[in-house]
Amino acid sequence: MGEFCNCSIMDTSNSQSCIVPGKTEICSGRGECLCGVCQCYSEPSSQQYEGEFCQYNNFECPRIGGFLCNDRGRCFKGACACDDGWEGDSCQCPSSNQTCLDRNGGLCNNRGKCICGHCQCDTVSQYTDATCEFSYSLHQLGVCEDLRTCVQCQAWGTGDKKGEKCQACEIKIKMVDELKKENDRTESCSFRDETDDCTYEYTVDPNAVVQGNYTVLVKKKKECPPGAFLWLIPLIIFLMLLLGLLFLLCWKYCACCKACLAMLPCCGPGRTVGFKEDHYMLRQSLMSSDYLNTPLVRSGSLKGGDTVRWKINNNVHRPPPAPGTLNPKELVPYGVSLRLARLFTENLSKPQTRECDQLRREVEDTLNEVYKVIPGTHKVKQTAFRLQSNAGKRQDHTIADTVLMAPREAQPEIIKVTEKHVGQEAFQDLKVAPGYYTVTSDRDAHGLVEFQEGVELVDVRVPLFIREEDDDEKQLLVEALEVPTGIAHLGRKLVNITIIKEQEIMMYMRRESWLPNDPERVALFAEGANHPTVTFTDHKNLEY
Repeated sequence: MGEFCNCSIMDTSNSQSCIVPGKTEICSGRGECLCGVCQCYSEPSSQQYEGEFCQYNNFECPRIGGFLCNDRGRCFKGACACDDGWEGDSCQCPSSNQTCLDRNGGLCNNRGKCICGHCQCDTVSQYTDATCEFSYSLHQLGVCEDLRTCVQCQAWGTGDKKGEKCQACEIKIKMVDELKKENDRTESCSFRDETDDCTYEYTVDPNAVVQGNYTVLVKKKKECPPGAFLWLIPLIIFLMLLLGLLFLLCWKYCACCKACLAMLPCCGPGRTVGFKEDHYMLRQSLMSSDYLNTPLVRSGSLKGGDTVRWKINNNVHRPPPAPGTLNPKELVPYGVSLRLARLFTENLSKPQTRECDQLRREVEDTLNEVYKVIPGTHKVKQTAFRLQSNAGKRQDHTIADTVLMAPREAQPEIIKVTEKHVGQEAFQDLKVAPGYYTVTSDRDAHGLVEFQEGVELVDVRVPLFIREEDDDEKQLLVEALEVPTGIAHLGRKLVNITIIKEQEIMMYMRRESWLPNDPERVALFAEGANHPTVTFTDHKNLEY
């Protein structure tokens, strides 16, 4: 290789010519010396080394706004090589002075220099623009505000500078009957005098200069509102307040007034939401599930949506546990139910299908990330998917049920985190439907249900806490707590649920004085704790 093919690629003896004078590294440590010439390393196309000793690179030139050479050139041997029309060490300046031309075609109005595409004015003023020209609009707007208090004190003896402060004003005023016509001056100034609520007007003599004394033309006559009607303002305010108070009293205490107002289109009765029934009595042997769909109904106008927050308490017939009997650190299984923002498919009801497995992993991974902020929580498990009957317009959406192990004291925080993310309609990347969740502990449950627009009835799926140690007859209480979103009022708030635990059939021997002396068999068939059936049989197989 070499210019005359007179060098071997294996020859590295002539490397002194590849070292920067005063340095020791060959090719600045960024290349190889072949035949006495540096062959620079080539990084990705955006980063390359160059120069006789590979001492330059194309990514260390100055940057503007994060862009190399202001994105108006390229980096060559450590300096910016600017595109046509641009200059400067970072290619930040246009080569032409087009941006410095004033309205007359001059350069910076002959009152400044064009540096890097911008006018540097000889005299800086708040009334000069980008090309060092005098801006009459800025001048007028600024002068109007600057002279307001001085005009007010000199012409009318009012305002913030009235009295001795007015002597410091360096202006002259001239009272005139009429201000000049609109086309003879640039702008008129007008302000309201707080002392009499009148509006005064003035303007500046067009021949005045910013640095000299102003001659202010002030209109002699103020524009004032009709004084004969000023007393009506407080009277009208008083009458409006009185009318509002009478309306509230009439609405609160007069049934006739309520009935009349309810007939008006603007004052309809609104709508109410409440439970359809107030009591359910269940036989445990006839129950096929451990939950009860309790209908909530909405009456009145169905325009717009409402959400209802509810809770259920188990064993309300028992006295509450004494303080300190429940260990706050005890791990409790919390059931969490969410309505996903996706339609239910048949595969989601089959745990072995790929679709069900993928969604289960997504739900569990996301909920683990969300709930890990609560101290003591474990990973969720036993995730399953189902449909919810009578769910309004979201009846075809998927319900995800899962179990979260957490300390007993973590229940308020679990409810808070759940409701927050349901309100945001997302648990990180997992989209959920708004207005629905259930959090169930071993003693109670809290939840939220949603009425969409036009929906009259939805089911509240309440857990029944069925356990072996339950009493023969236990009581549960479902309560509608509030309507956090919507305009509905709560109607029937409470639902009592009674669950009867049936007993075994008992056989025993006993003797009664009113039966024959032979031992008798007496069978008690208990079909229910409150409805026993008793059959007596004597030795002749006669029933009594």
